[in-house]
Amino acid sequence: MTSVPVAGRLEAMRTLVGIVLVVLPATALAQPGATPYYAAPPPAAVAPAPPTPKVRLEVSLLAASPKGDMEQQLDADTSGGIGVQVGFLIAPNLDLFAGYRYINVELKDDSALPEDFELSHRELQVGLRYTSPIAPSANLFFEGNIHSAKLAVDFQDTSDSVSGMGFGGRAGLIFMADSKIGLGVAGSYSSSCISTEGEGEDLEDAWLSGDVFVSAWF
Repeated sequence: MTSVPVAGRLEAMRTLVGIVLVVLPATALAQPGATPYYAAPPPAAVAPAPPTPKVRLEVSLLAASPKGDMEQQLDADTSGGIGVQVGFLIAPNLDLFAGYRYINVELKDDSALPEDFELSHRELQVGLRYTSPIAPSANLFFEGNIHSAKLAVDFQDTSDSVSGMGFGGRAGLIFMADSKIGLGVAGSYSSSCISTEGEGEDLEDAWLSGDVFVSAWF
C-alpha cells in the first residue's frame, strides 16, 4: 500500500476545508425561509434640542376702571387703552421686562369738566414676571412692576402734565398657539402717587384693569 506524503495530506485537508467553508453558507442561503444576516446600522444621531427663546414681545388691549382720586375727584369712567412689553429671560421661568401702558381716560356723562377736556394716563414700567406651565399648552404668570406715571391734560389748545411714581401687579393665563406664539387674558391693578407740585394734595392715580394680549418669543 503506497503511503501519501505528509505534505500531500495537509494540502488535501486545506482544500477540503476551503470547499466546506464555501459550500455550507451557500447551502444555508438556499434553504426556504432562511434569513441572511446583515450587520445592524449604526444608531441615528440625535438632533440637538432647539434653543430656548430669550426675548418676549407682548401687545395688549385693555379696559381700565378708575379707582381712588381718578374716580372720586376727576370723574373718570371705564376707559380703553393699550400696553406693550418687551421681556428678557434671565432664569428658567423668570424674565425681566420693560413696559409701556396708555389709557385714554373717559369722563362720566355727568362730569363737571368741560366736554373738550381731554385726559390720558401713561406708564413706563420695569418689572419681573414668573411663568409656570399648568397644562401642555397653557401657562400661568404673575408679574410686578414699578413705574413712572404721567397724567396729561389737553384743554383749549393748552397742554400740561403732572407725574409721579407707582407700582403694579398683574396675573393671567397664556394659551400657546405654537411654540413661539401665545394668546392670553390678564387682570391687573396699578396705583401711582401723582405730585401736583404744590397746588394741593397729591393724587392717587389707580386703575383696576383687564386685558387680552398676544405674545411672541424670539
